[in-house]
Amino acid sequence: MLLLSIKSYANSSWVWISETRPYSLLPIVIVVTLIIETFAIGFATSKKKQAKVFTIVAIANLLSFLTPYLINFISAYIEKIGFEYYVNHYPFYIVGIVYLCITIFIETPIIYVSLKKDCKKKKLILTIIISNIVTTCIVAIIERVLCSGSW
Repeated sequence: MLLLSIKSYANSSWVWISETRPYSLLPIVIVVTLIIETFAIGFATSKKKQAKVFTIVAIANLLSFLTPYLINFISAYIEKIGFEYYVNHYPFYIVGIVYLCITIFIETPIIYVSLKKDCKKKKLILTIIISNIVTTCIVAIIERVLCSGSW
């Protein structure tokens, strides 16, 4: 038992120590992400189609940003607790490796299919993936610096 001990948080609850929660950062995160991804993907495509790039990136990001919240909402419903209780009392950050995978799987096909005629296909795919990795890392760091919690 001493060699293979497991941490246990019996009879305790997660509480956010900071007043800032991951979902309250969403407007800031969306703006930062849209700027970075639009610039990166716009740089890889035709300079004349920046409005098209912004619109497509915005739609793809909207879908990828809403997916974790939808998953958490469904989890709260299945566990028969309120969504607000769920996000305030469960130790989760929205952005992590799973979110990165969700983002790449949702955004890459949407953006690629919409913009593949405007640049080299390999360059577009790499730009989409790299820009999503960069923005996801930035958002994860922002969440973990501004949102803190404890058992």
